[in-house]
Amino acid sequence: MSVTNSTTKDLADEASRLRRRLAKVQQQPSSSGNDLPQPEGGERFLHRCLFELPLPVMVHSEDGEVLLISKAWTELTGYTPEELPTIDAWIRRAFARDQPSIRAGIAALFEQQKPVREHAFRILTKSGQQRLWDFTSTPVGRLPDGRRAVISMAVDVTDRLSDGHAAEPAAADDLSRSQHAERTTARQLQLNQIARVNTLGEMAAGLAHEINQPLAAIGNYTAACQDLVAQTPELSGAPIAEYLQEISEQVYRTGQIIRRLRMLVRNSNPHRSTIDINSLVREVVEIAAADARLKGIELALELASALPAVWADRIQLEQIVLNLIQNAMEAVATCPAKRVSISTACLTPAGLARGSVEVAVCDSGEGIEVDDVERVFEPFFSTKPQGMGMGLSICRSIALAHNGNITAENNTGGGATFRLMLPVADG
Repeated sequence: MSVTNSTTKDLADEASRLRRRLAKVQQQPSSSGNDLPQPEGGERFLHRCLFELPLPVMVHSEDGEVLLISKAWTELTGYTPEELPTIDAWIRRAFARDQPSIRAGIAALFEQQKPVREHAFRILTKSGQQRLWDFTSTPVGRLPDGRRAVISMAVDVTDRLSDGHAAEPAAADDLSRSQHAERTTARQLQLNQIARVNTLGEMAAGLAHEINQPLAAIGNYTAACQDLVAQTPELSGAPIAEYLQEISEQVYRTGQIIRRLRMLVRNSNPHRSTIDINSLVREVVEIAAADARLKGIELALELASALPAVWADRIQLEQIVLNLIQNAMEAVATCPAKRVSISTACLTPAGLARGSVEVAVCDSGEGIEVDDVERVFEPFFSTKPQGMGMGLSICRSIALAHNGNITAENNTGGGATFRLMLPVADG
């Protein structure tokens, strides 16, 4: 048996012993008669067992909180529990490369039903030393507050694998297999998330179709009432005629919004044409306006005049702008000043005849953590508790496909601004 296999077997055996111990602690009756006293309680006793275990142990929840780090983990890495409050803090400190795939692999652990064994991960200690660790991670159910938790145990195999030259290729092979497994797991997670997004799109399209039917009926009844009013002399000039006209206009407006929503979520091949950005922004703001009114959020438009057109797929651009506005509205939802401004501009770099058109969405929220300004565009990274982490990633992919880009920055006076930049159409 190889060294790696024996160490992972040790981890699995240790994890099994811990689970059995947990079951005994949870089932132990309260002390009475000749029972031994348990002054610290089962949970505290188990916590102490894990902390004192002579192996690196970490318990973390699905929202990223690190619940426990064993003494051995601290001794081997040099990182204190205060320096590793979240799993993301551990990843940023310990893994110099492939951080997105590491995050995806850890997120996938919560979907597993059995222990996951991973070999020869290169980690960086606080002193700058590189070590090789074998990990075994096991889902352990849910915490009292409903969050899922995982316990990860490690064995430092650096010295064992570097004892002789014969062991080094094995370490490299293990590392290669581990990285391949990480990529496979990350890809599977990505496909699962995309499938959910597509399902939501189909549901939205179906819902829009169902809403159209009663909306059409309202329009028909309104038209019939208008005909009756027109044929009744005593109602001539009465307020009811004005009210019916307002209903008719609102029905038409609602129908246009639903039509655009259906176009946003339906599956279709990109169709590019010359686009007036100002017109597109006005239409998207119309879609978001109803939700903004309900939440007491002000949507302010600052559109530049005489903007050149861009060559793009209209539906995909609407998807980007709508996503940016919705994110901004979420950012200001709990702020005293609930204001989101959407502006357009033409940028012409010095010495170039052909510039770009910019759409900027600025909010008055709390801004973005400095370390997350660029990470917000990574797949499955989200600063929202229930976020899927796909919106901004998809938006940037669409922008890049149009030879443009999206950037994020914090405002000097608070809040953040996202900028969509697209090249001006030729000709």
